[in-house]
Amino acid sequence: VTAMEPIMRACSGVWIAHGSGSADREVVDANDRIPVPEDNPSYQLRRVWLIREEEQGYYYGFANEGLWPLCHIAHVRPTFRSSDWLQYEKVNRKFADAVVAEAKSSDPIVLVQDYHLALVPRMVRQKLPAATIITFWHIPWPNPEAFGICPWREDLLDAVHAE
Repeated sequence: VTAMEPIMRACSGVWIAHGSGSADREVVDANDRIPVPEDNPSYQLRRVWLIREEEQGYYYGFANEGLWPLCHIAHVRPTFRSSDWLQYEKVNRKFADAVVAEAKSSDPIVLVQDYHLALVPRMVRQKLPAATIITFWHIPWPNPEAFGICPWREDLLDAVHAE
């Protein structure tokens, strides 16, 4: 946030984020947006809403029980469940759809932050082929062999390669 907010202010961009706070729904407009900062808006915050099952499967399941230990080569074997993968795909699609809906041109600059959204670059690229897509993961990138135990390794690596 510290690094990105000055860029958002300078570019008048749209920051797309999960709305999970108790008051998040109360402060957005009809398009799930809120101007930031409130007293002198310079960019928009766009909320994406997730139901409990989506958050559980996408975030706590696939991202944090699967990808996180995989990428850290932890002493805990990653857990990969089909139900978590389905939620992961579904939530990544929600974020990608929000990016496409918020794009003000056919060639926007899109920053996709973190392993929670690994499929978003490919999904955005399919709808906005001229977009400049930048991806940042705040966790280590493992060697290619580490992905061998993930049943959806080809989908993940292909999506990230879409950049």
